[in-house]
Amino acid sequence: MDAQLDSATLLALPATVVALGLLTAHTVQRLREGGRPRLASPRPLALVCCLSVCAALLFRLYAEVEYATSFKDPQDICIFSVGANVRPQTQTRFPLSTVCQGREVVPSWVNPALYALLTLAAVTLTAAVLIVTARRLRSAATTASSRQRGSHQRAL
Repeated sequence: MDAQLDSATLLALPATVVALGLLTAHTVQRLREGGRPRLASPRPLALVCCLSVCAALLFRLYAEVEYATSFKDPQDICIFSVGANVRPQTQTRFPLSTVCQGREVVPSWVNPALYALLTLAAVTLTAAVLIVTARRLRSAATTASSRQRGSHQRAL
């Protein structure tokens, strides 16, 4: 397994716990204030993005260990999956794929689930950035119009 994957997944579990805790705290705070939890604000969107990335890393670790790990002898993957004591014909890391005797060992749902988590992360990060940008532009426009009104009233 790659060293980058090891260090990333090592950090993914605590980051998941922290992000989930912060998202829960945000929801509880909103409920106590009498409002509903709003997802359409930058903080919860950033937390959902963090959770998605962490979940993708943890899911990738699970799939790597379960279906294509280098912790086992490569022949073990084929023994456990198709019952043949042979080396995998092909093995790729991204998209995750291991083929033993013409049969794909990695279930068909693994790669789409990983892509869905990464897509969710990208969408929520983009939404958070757009919301922050829109708020700043709106704030700048409000400030400029109030300054303009103030100077116009002083001139009268």
